[in-house]
Amino acid sequence: MPDATATGSAVPIALKIRPAVIRVWTNQAMAPGTRATSNSCGTPALRPTIQPKAWRRISASMCSARWPEANWATDRAMPPTASVEMKDGTSATTLILADILQQAGLPAGVYNVVTGAGRVIGQALAEHPDVDMLSFTGSTAVGRTCVQASAASNLKKLGLELGGKNPIVVFADSNLDDAAGGAAFGISFNTGQCCVSSSRLIVERSVAPEFERILARKMAQIRVGDPLDPRTQVGAITTAAQNDTILGYIEKGKQEGAKIVYGGGPLDLGRGQFIQPTLFSGVAPSMSIARDEIFGPVLSSFHFDTIEEAITLANDTVYGLAASVWTSNLNKALTVTRRVRAGRFWVNTIMAGGPETPAGGFKQSGWGRETGVLGVEEYTQVKAVHVDIGPRAHWIES
Repeated sequence: MPDATATGSAVPIALKIRPAVIRVWTNQAMAPGTRATSNSCGTPALRPTIQPKAWRRISASMCSARWPEANWATDRAMPPTASVEMKDGTSATTLILADILQQAGLPAGVYNVVTGAGRVIGQALAEHPDVDMLSFTGSTAVGRTCVQASAASNLKKLGLELGGKNPIVVFADSNLDDAAGGAAFGISFNTGQCCVSSSRLIVERSVAPEFERILARKMAQIRVGDPLDPRTQVGAITTAAQNDTILGYIEKGKQEGAKIVYGGGPLDLGRGQFIQPTLFSGVAPSMSIARDEIFGPVLSSFHFDTIEEAITLANDTVYGLAASVWTSNLNKALTVTRRVRAGRFWVNTIMAGGPETPAGGFKQSGWGRETGVLGVEEYTQVKAVHVDIGPRAHWIES
């Protein structure tokens, strides 16, 4: 309920996410024990020694997130003490979580929530010398300021999960109906206000017209409406400002010559901001809708003739967060997953995976990994320990 009222996310989606969040927290809690039993002796020593590797947990961290990640952001609060900074308009879920942790007996001061404007509170925490690590989920532009804050203060460690312009590559030999369903879900989930939304459709030219017709039908079946209505599949745009931004990009796409296949406008559904899932065709790589992270339900379609063209189009972005490929040919799928620069890949599915899987981006989509053992390691520092267990002899005597 808090997510639906604060961010516009549909209640059915929020209810499906809740058990996934529990899985993430459970997995993160167990992962340190898994890592603690792992040691490596490295290269052979010149003398008899024990050479374990020790993982030292970072003492204090700060986690900052923009509104769509309210459910997920705080699973990365791994160190003994963590301060979580949330946007003031969407902090209800995180505050409820803090209350639950307090009731569960978590000592005071271990988990702290600060709400407010990121440019004030977030910047102050990011620059504070007592914060050892900063984890930020949000735009690449703000991610750059996090790097600057780290450099200007104590060179704190950074974990950055930033923007995405994620491709979904569809080959002619794929199940077109399944792929269209994946594309419709990938761009409309959480109204497209999701870092891994598949906002660039790259479809083989020979089936492009047919595929776009199937996809338009899938989009028309999506139930957009009141986030609190259990029948709703896609809720409201979170803020009026973001709504205006999305509509501005749709208008810009039309002005730049792209053709709307489906959608393209607001929906008057009463209180709140609602936008139709929108599909553009005839998109050129230089267009704004092709290059910018819109953060809304706007999908741009490109056509290719060869696998080389598909890979080039998929990589033609400053981002590298996630990608999806649809084909019945395993060799094609593996070629694309190997050569497209993205931190997370789905083959013949979309937005799959569990908390055991590390998530993160390439290029300007961020640094580091979240979830899984690798996600826990982000909040540690490796210490090499050498223990002499043999008879002592000075080097001058050897």
